[in-house]
Amino acid sequence: MAFAPPPRPWQPPQSDWPLPESIHRRLGRHSLGRQRIIHEEDHLLLVLHHPPEPGSLERHGHLILRLPDGCWMADGHEQGLPTLQRLFSSYEELVQLLMGEAKQADQALLILGLLHRLTPLVRSSDYLRQTLQQAREAVREDRDLIGFRDRADALWRTLSLLQEELHFSLEAIQSAKAEEEVIESRMARENQRKLNLLAAMTFPLMAIAAVFSMYSYAGGGPGLLSFSAVLVIGLLIGYLLARWVR
Repeated sequence: MAFAPPPRPWQPPQSDWPLPESIHRRLGRHSLGRQRIIHEEDHLLLVLHHPPEPGSLERHGHLILRLPDGCWMADGHEQGLPTLQRLFSSYEELVQLLMGEAKQADQALLILGLLHRLTPLVRSSDYLRQTLQQAREAVREDRDLIGFRDRADALWRTLSLLQEELHFSLEAIQSAKAEEEVIESRMARENQRKLNLLAAMTFPLMAIAAVFSMYSYAGGGPGLLSFSAVLVIGLLIGYLLARWVR
């Protein structure tokens, strides 16, 4: 079985990047850091993350730079806007995948698995939305930022609504399961009550029948009147026991 190679470790920007020293000083040496903007000397740097993988604490992403003349770069190359486009496409493809799986999820375990994958995506898309809103406010004349900001808003809204729908579905399944358990418990109590009534009605008759069988085996036998009286007494005792059981 082939395994994918591990992601490249974080590396600071190369020295040939047209970055002011004030931005270099605000970048870490060992990690990408949180999603944010760095706006210094008319240079706008976007620190953006890839969609997070469930269960992984590592974050990988891109450094996307807008130069004062309006040109965009990404990770030291002149592919800033295409890189940003691919980043959004990766989020949107995951959204479509999760929405398709959510339509088929009709069990609590499946929904819990989807929520486990969805929660970090909602959080990451929220930070992406906030970062692009800050970038929009920093450089108001850039129309590309408006489009990406609107896509980030739509992405976060879609993920949040999907998360709410899954929580609602999970609660509905749990409520239905609880109702089934209540009905089953009520039926079990009713069946137990019927068994108790049956036992209360038949126990005196069985006891009297056993006594009479031993008496008949010994050579005696009751008369018809005596037998009828004992039968009525047995039924009366059974009725009284049944009322007591209720």
